[in-house]
Amino acid sequence: MKALPPNLTSSLHLLTSLIQSLKNLQQMLGVSRLSYPIVLLLLCMVSADSFTQAIGQENPSLNDYPEPVDLYDASMKPFYHGVASGDPLSDRVIIWTRITPDKPVEQITVEWIVAADKGFDDIIKKGSYTTHPGKDYTVKIDVDGLAPNSTYYYQFTHLESRSIIGRTKTLPVGDVSRVKLAVSTCSNYEGGFFNAYAAIAKEDVDAVVHLGDYIYEYETGHYGLKELIKDGRHHRPITEIIKLPDYRQRYSLYRTDKMLQAVHQNHPFITIWDDHETANNSHNTGAENHQVESEGNWEARKQMAQTAYFEWMPIRDNKEKNIYRSFNFGNLMKLIMVDTRIIGRSPQVANMKAEDYLSEERTLLGDTQRQWLTQEMKDSTTWKIIGNQVMVSPMDVSFFRFLGVIRIPFYPGKKRNMDQWDGYPAAKDRVMDFIKREGIQNVVFLTGDDHASYAYEVAGEKENPIEAYQNGTPPLAVELVTPSISSANFDEYLPRFYLNKLRRKFPKKNPHLQWFDLTNHGYISLEITPEATTATWNFMESIREINDGQRKAKTLQVKAGSNKLE
Repeated sequence: MKALPPNLTSSLHLLTSLIQSLKNLQQMLGVSRLSYPIVLLLLCMVSADSFTQAIGQENPSLNDYPEPVDLYDASMKPFYHGVASGDPLSDRVIIWTRITPDKPVEQITVEWIVAADKGFDDIIKKGSYTTHPGKDYTVKIDVDGLAPNSTYYYQFTHLESRSIIGRTKTLPVGDVSRVKLAVSTCSNYEGGFFNAYAAIAKEDVDAVVHLGDYIYEYETGHYGLKELIKDGRHHRPITEIIKLPDYRQRYSLYRTDKMLQAVHQNHPFITIWDDHETANNSHNTGAENHQVESEGNWEARKQMAQTAYFEWMPIRDNKEKNIYRSFNFGNLMKLIMVDTRIIGRSPQVANMKAEDYLSEERTLLGDTQRQWLTQEMKDSTTWKIIGNQVMVSPMDVSFFRFLGVIRIPFYPGKKRNMDQWDGYPAAKDRVMDFIKREGIQNVVFLTGDDHASYAYEVAGEKENPIEAYQNGTPPLAVELVTPSISSANFDEYLPRFYLNKLRRKFPKKNPHLQWFDLTNHGYISLEITPEATTATWNFMESIREINDGQRKAKTLQVKAGSNKLE
């Protein structure tokens, strides 16, 4: 094919950049395609420097990428992906590794050992495990017979090779005076360095709660920092992941990251998936980022994504591959992890004017999971902490419709985000009605997904909940939204003048919002005592370079019995 003239090539690259920016805006804010011409005009008015900083602004030829260096650390051979632990109970915990053979083999046997000390003098349990290509050579052991509230060390061996030593901890029983968790979400490999994971690795926590988007399914260049991608921090495979080998390779890539390895090595994880472990804005029967015509059957893709997740994550196996489950930290708290993404979620509707928006048939959890959740909330523990993917609190986003004097229908119809609980009013009402009717106390929702930090007092009335809250109706719970590890924030999408407008209008439209931040990456440190649950938002200095700088940005507390943040 004859090469295009340089000026035409440049023009096409500019057009591609603008179109990609529009797609990013549509994905994050629900921009309707009808508004593209207006947004295109506005984007052209933004300074060139703003575009230089934009996320996913270019989609260069794959030939523009340097040859990828070998990401495996030779000193870790053959356990290149480190170790991990997860799903701790009072008497057991999952330990995990992956052994990578020099060439495919039918099976490999790995020895494992668990001890009460790092020197492995006090051996508690040991054994062997045989893995094979059908498990992608992953190793997962459910180690039982452990003591509650105890720290253990573990290691894997194969022939003369040893893995790094992992540290884990079981859950307490009986009277518990304090639990500390780290809460994280949204770690895009191409979006920036995982400095927040390195910070969590150094924290004194009982467990790390990850609320989903542990990986991203996109092709290289679709959703990331241009300068990092060109320097070699790019996805493998470079195409969008659709088949089982694709998902496996993407997890393999993420688990070569030294900062992610460190946090897994030091703390047990309790995880749920969100949408990007399968495809963007997924639901039970499809996804925004899944086209049947070109990408095949959705059910097959979903099952392959689930298979890879259960292979690569330290989560306890079950035949149904369900991720909703609970963890008791003595009589102090019950951590309830739910699946609002694919097990029971009906397809999202376009807006609040959709004919079936209010339908009682539309669900977010599915009936079986919802009934399980309500039973779990009846527990006698002081606190019910619910790990959840998407925003529970009602959020008025009508102010998104104004950019200067030009009206843009980011949320056409009525003023809610249809991918959050607001998009499923009947399903949401059933849960909120239960909390109110049963008088369930001390409910704290932990939420990811939104790439921002929020602290809400949850307004739970059916009709006009925000107005009811403003008029004095007491909240039913609190919601703490953790920032992303590295996925794009509002400032990485929007020009500064619009961002400042959002900062002014957010609290005016949402009086139940007690604090928020739209631009920083990091995680939440959560401390739970019988008297109060205290959240501290920790922000990283940078994600564009490896950097351990961080600051404690905000601390808020909800006292037992109050549902009020202070």
